Amino acid sequence: MIKHKKWSVHFRTQFLILLLICLHVLPYRAIANQYVRFNQIGFLPDEQKNAFVLSNESLQDMNFQIINGSDNVIFNGRLQHFWGEYLAFSNYYKADFSSVTTPGRYKLRYGASISQSFKIDSLTFQPIAESLLRFFQTQRCGDTNPQYHKPCHLKDATKVIGGPINGRAIDVSGGWHDAGDYTKFLNTTAYATYLLLLTYEYNREAIPDNDNNGFNDLLDEARIGLDWLMKMHYRSTRLLIQVQNNQDQTVGWRLPEADPLVINRPAYDLPSKALCGIYSATMALASKIYTDLESYKYGFQLLHQARQTYDLAKSAIPESSSGPDTVYYDQSAWDNLGLAAAELYRTTGDSSFFREAQQFLSKNKPTHWISWGDLDGLAHLRLAEYDSESLSKIEQTLNYFKDNSSKNPYGFPLESYTWGSGSIQIGVAMLSLLYKEVTGKNDFQSLAISNRDFILGQNPHGICLIGGFGSLYPKNFHHQISYIKKIPLIGGFAAGYVSYEIFKSSQISLDAPDKYIHLQHLDAVYHDDRNDYLCNEPSISNNATVLFVLSWFATNGI
Repeated sequence: MIKHKKWSVHFRTQFLILLLICLHVLPYRAIANQYVRFNQIGFLPDEQKNAFVLSNESLQDMNFQIINGSDNVIFNGRLQHFWGEYLAFSNYYKADFSSVTTPGRYKLRYGASISQSFKIDSLTFQPIAESLLRFFQTQRCGDTNPQYHKPCHLKDATKVIGGPINGRAIDVSGGWHDAGDYTKFLNTTAYATYLLLLTYEYNREAIPDNDNNGFNDLLDEARIGLDWLMKMHYRSTRLLIQVQNNQDQTVGWRLPEADPLVINRPAYDLPSKALCGIYSATMALASKIYTDLESYKYGFQLLHQARQTYDLAKSAIPESSSGPDTVYYDQSAWDNLGLAAAELYRTTGDSSFFREAQQFLSKNKPTHWISWGDLDGLAHLRLAEYDSESLSKIEQTLNYFKDNSSKNPYGFPLESYTWGSGSIQIGVAMLSLLYKEVTGKNDFQSLAISNRDFILGQNPHGICLIGGFGSLYPKNFHHQISYIKKIPLIGGFAAGYVSYEIFKSSQISLDAPDKYIHLQHLDAVYHDDRNDYLCNEPSISNNATVLFVLSWFATNGI
């Protein structure tokens, strides 16, 4: 008996160890039974409101209730079988409570399970929009009053590589660090600045003038980007494209003011047609905004910059896979130039820019990617109110995403979870909302809401991908300042899901045991881990896009 008992304990121990090893090494498989997934931030009173119950068991004919803070039932409904097997679960049930419109905090209850609380209110998205903007203060570089760190990289750039001043130092201090690292890119800085300006154009009421300087805080932050961009355009026919290179990744984690590379941060003079295009588009939009605000001198200066770089694009190099800009390599310049021409037309009224925008965009093939690397959708939307062909093309693009979203329970707009999936989702939502602004139609409103709800918690892991919001959010961003100072990165936006194959090929070693291992799947994984830059790195381009989306919902709730 004793011998048998010892053997039994030993066997059970070995079995548990083997099980844990299998869970970490073999393809992911869910072992849990049921979870509730919903937008943890909340809803506007008059919009669609859904939650999903994920289950490996049948919940046929089960009822659910929406209860208020006093545990009073204010709505009764029945779980609807919405989807079969997808990712780690065999059944998806939908709880539709769209008819609940009274402002307040609520929970969803089914059986013995009760969800975390969520909000229904016209101001639901106001706090999160403001926090997304404050993220940029953490990313500030130079002597720009940064948040959570001291002024840094004041000697940027220690030398220029290429161009007429090769080897010389130049003042390009300021701007924003791109992501969790300390490199600064013209591409993503121009894109993020453009989107801050676009957010101001459509959704300025979502962000107040907190410092009472007469300018909306969106414009205050956009000036950080604009001022740095103008430094990078150091001559009429020259344009620097980035500061620092891959050596930034070789010296370990450190605060920006303690960067040992401060005396070795080169800038690169290698302008391309695509980079000239996004630069010109940003300056043209800024010129219109500041001129309308009667900042005529600054507006003229911005327009001058826009015209110069638009002309520079004609003689600039085509895109190349060599050189220091390969981190943000843009495969086509036609969309960038099309957006530049569209913005110059909107700013100046010169019809020659309109014709050139049409010509540029006619050369571009849809790639169904929305980010710094694909401005096609934005360019067509900026022309759509004047051009039926552009309107038709944007409808084709959005219908592509809408069709994909119908093939999975979450409304995910792509066929697979690739690196940058979060960027795609918020980009799709942004285009859907801009389509409504241009046409007044709600054809793609549900597409915007499903992607919004996904990033706010209605996803496989039930995590709000924005730091500091919801009942569960990233606490271990791939972000040096946040990690070293042990400061929650409020308003940081995680990069989103990737396939296990992509994660495995990256050879990332997680910093801690995977607390979501029971929810992972071969098709979609997410890690709240500081080493996982694929899933958990915030960036200025992604934050600017999601800022537009949530500012839109904040503005339209007012």
